[in-house]
Amino acid sequence: MKSINLKYIVMALLVIINTTAFGKPMLDIQRWSTKNGARVLFTEAHELPMVDIIVIFYAGSIWNGKNFGLASFTGSMLSEGTKTLTADQIADNFDQIGAQFSVGVDVDVATVSLRCLTDPDILNKSLKTFSSVLTEPSFPENEFKRVQKQILIRILQQKQEPGSVAYSEFLKSLYGDFPYGASFDQKQDVISKLTPVDLQNFYNKYY
Repeated sequence: MKSINLKYIVMALLVIINTTAFGKPMLDIQRWSTKNGARVLFTEAHELPMVDIIVIFYAGSIWNGKNFGLASFTGSMLSEGTKTLTADQIADNFDQIGAQFSVGVDVDVATVSLRCLTDPDILNKSLKTFSSVLTEPSFPENEFKRVQKQILIRILQQKQEPGSVAYSEFLKSLYGDFPYGASFDQKQDVISKLTPVDLQNFYNKYY
């Protein structure tokens, strides 16, 4: 398994906790950096046998350039197959032990999250799959085409929703040619032309 370039990653390992009591913070947050430069925030509590891991990459839509939609497309494909696991195997591995996995991409960052029980067997199995998704996504052709089609259908649906259209026009007027202001038509045009290689290159550069 290849190592992750952690220079621009913020990692937070968090357990479900009560954040305040009588208006006063209860968190004891430990902070350190790994040898690769990742900033780590860690806190623990033992009320629940559960762990949350959130890895944050500077891989949001601001890095799209003119490839509107590339960041979100890349994030959507992370769990669609790795060098050792298929999309179905990834989903089954998490489901069988009750782990929750998610990827989110916004304007500035991408977040990859895992929630599971702290039982050593469950935690180790969860981390093994989680690490594979983070470090060796393969962007398989079949899954790429399926997700690409889903994204294009979603864009077509949004173009029929007055609220979505109004918000898109607002962002366009606010940001102009900046990536935040990409229109539905611009995203549709780019998404339809992207290839798995484009996603792999984005991953290599920003993840």
